[in-house]
Amino acid sequence: MIISPRYIALDTSTISKMAKAYFNADMVARKSAESVRNWLFNENWILTLSCDHLLELAQHSNEDIVVSRFRFLKTFPHLAWVKNIEQTGIGSFLDVDCLEIQAFIDDPTQTKKSIVDRVRDQILFVGSGDELFRDSDYRLWIQLVRESKHASPRSQSTASLLRAEPVQGLRQLKLHEFLNTGPMSKADIKKNISRLAAVMAEQIRRHGDKRLANAEALATEFYSQTWQHITDVQNAMASNNGESAFIEAIAVHFGIPARMIDFNMTVGQLGDWGHFSMMLRIYSRKLGFSLSLEAVQPEVLPGWSLRLALSDYQNQANNVSGSDFGDRTLACMIPYLDSCEVDKRTMDYLRRITDRNQSQFDYLSHWFKCSEFSQIPKSLLIQLGK
Repeated sequence: MIISPRYIALDTSTISKMAKAYFNADMVARKSAESVRNWLFNENWILTLSCDHLLELAQHSNEDIVVSRFRFLKTFPHLAWVKNIEQTGIGSFLDVDCLEIQAFIDDPTQTKKSIVDRVRDQILFVGSGDELFRDSDYRLWIQLVRESKHASPRSQSTASLLRAEPVQGLRQLKLHEFLNTGPMSKADIKKNISRLAAVMAEQIRRHGDKRLANAEALATEFYSQTWQHITDVQNAMASNNGESAFIEAIAVHFGIPARMIDFNMTVGQLGDWGHFSMMLRIYSRKLGFSLSLEAVQPEVLPGWSLRLALSDYQNQANNVSGSDFGDRTLACMIPYLDSCEVDKRTMDYLRRITDRNQSQFDYLSHWFKCSEFSQIPKSLLIQLGK
């Protein structure tokens, strides 16, 4: 009888704990890590990684600890990892996005579940720990460690900014409602920007990543950078061309073709499309052909739909962390694996998302959370009904 492999992704905190136990001088701890690793292998579960996993694993101040994590993964007789469509190493969520975009463009009438079914056969490469973590690549591991040190502060700042909402209900505000508020004078704009920066700083201190120590500077910089955009939009509202000038100013700010913007769109949707429009440049480079919002929007893609749904909950959480971005991207492996471990908060958000929109997220498979890595076998046996 042919036994098909089952693919699983573990939360990076779980991998880190297993690696720490595996290299522990305490033989009980080491045997525990070995036992779980061997159980996965014997039960035909293949640990699956992406570049996003490696970047998270590399975010530790002690380089020796990071290398020990990679050396632990090197001991796995079988590993799977996301293919890089440019064939330059291990792939990331960007490669998953590209495959989903390609599948959609080939047949725009298909459902998200159909896209997942098509991409699943293309997404993974199976090899060994020795193959992925070669000793000859040690220099690259260290380079990854050093580069990842800059990623963590950026994620902390961005997550904290997104959690702030100085103008309550702004994301739900429609363009025609914004237009009806009328233009402000330059003095009023400057005064409002100063006030909003102060509100944002307080919200960052209260709800943002607790490791940030510069809430005021972060909020001030954010509004300084948006000063010109706000001024341009206000000038457009006051111009003789009125609505058309307003739409053009909005299009420039968000990077969205003016012909795709209407007055019933919300600020939130504009922001999502603006982010996606920026990402389309990366996807175009990776795929080798030009992409546009006219051809594909984020809502039609499985990965983007899930990330947008998760971000709605993350941006309303009492407290956020820079790791929220990583959690969001790693969760997008769920449709393509037999099981995927997520962190506690993501577990809760996924339950809420699927309870509210089960038919829209019918392409998701199994996910779970373990407080201790020793619980992994039990969690997976429950999934299999054993």
